Amino acid sequence: MDIQPEQIERHIHFLCKRPGMYVEEISFKSVATHLEGYFVGLMSLTDTKMFSSWRYWVAMKYGIWDCAWSWSRTIRSSVDTDDEAIAMLPILFKEFIEKYRTSSDLKIEEEHMSFNYRKNT
Repeated sequence: MDIQPEQIERHIHFLCKRPGMYVEEISFKSVATHLEGYFVGLMSLTDTKMFSSWRYWVAMKYGIWDCAWSWSRTIRSSVDTDDEAIAMLPILFKEFIEKYRTSSDLKIEEEHMSFNYRKNT
C-alpha cells in the first residue's frame, strides 16, 4: 500500500475541524493520541519513515529536542490553549509535507542529527 501525504493531510484537516467526531474529549492531547494511532496503523501497512520524519521536523521547527518530549508536547508548549494547538496542526502538517516532498527521510534525519537545539527547561 502506498501512503499518499494528501490522504493524511485530509484526515488531519477533518480531525481538527471537527475533533468531536473522532475523540471523546476535545483536547489537543486526545487529538494527538488519535493521530498517533492513525500513524501507527499506516506504518503497519508500509515501510515509510514519514512519521519519524514528522517528529524530527517538529523538533527542528521549534528548536526543541528531548527524548522525553513527544512531537505533540512540543507543539502544545508553543501555544496558550488546546484550541490553538488543534488549529495549528493542519497548517504544520501541510508545511511538513512541502518539506517532505522535496527531501528524503534520510535527509530530514541527517538535518535533525546536525541541528543545534536549545536546552529545555
